[in-house]
Amino acid sequence: MTKDFHEPLLDAFTERAKLLQNIFRFSMIKPFYYASSVWLHEIRVSLLVTELSKIAVELGIPVNTEKARLTALVHDDAEIVMGDVQQGHKLYMTPQQLQEVDMQETAAIKQLVKSSPLQLGNCIYEELLTDVLHKTSFEAQLVSYADRVDAYCESLHELFGGNMLAVYPVLTYDRLLATYPNKFPHLQPLLAYQDSP
Repeated sequence: MTKDFHEPLLDAFTERAKLLQNIFRFSMIKPFYYASSVWLHEIRVSLLVTELSKIAVELGIPVNTEKARLTALVHDDAEIVMGDVQQGHKLYMTPQQLQEVDMQETAAIKQLVKSSPLQLGNCIYEELLTDVLHKTSFEAQLVSYADRVDAYCESLHELFGGNMLAVYPVLTYDRLLATYPNKFPHLQPLLAYQDSP
């Protein structure tokens, strides 16, 4: 499904897909046999967000479905500049180190937007990336949740593929996902929804 993926709104970006296809996830775990590219990850997250947005609408939760989908499609674009900052590393960073990562991401966003289209559909590209960083909107929080779900699924796939080193990220993402109802209270009704696989 993803090899045939095409989003016309991203056509104006040059080299973006190729750059994202060359950044691989879970690089801190050696070996990680089924590591996917950031490009593939962004597509999967957008598919998850599209489905979660439908449920949010069904539950009467105000959500800009287009903004959520587009945010998911670009949520890791800053990694084109700064590389993939692994969740496993972030868990051991001090508050000062995490603040430094945020400052680097802010700088990466500023650099990216200089050579990228201003608009992405009805959204401003820089605003989407900044919202991903600060997670102030419901849409960015939804993307953050789907991002973690996809990472959890990637880790499970690796573990079930026989790589016992994937136990650590499986447990890590299990714990992180459990924090979302308290971390992002606006997501609670959606996270409590029981009628979706």
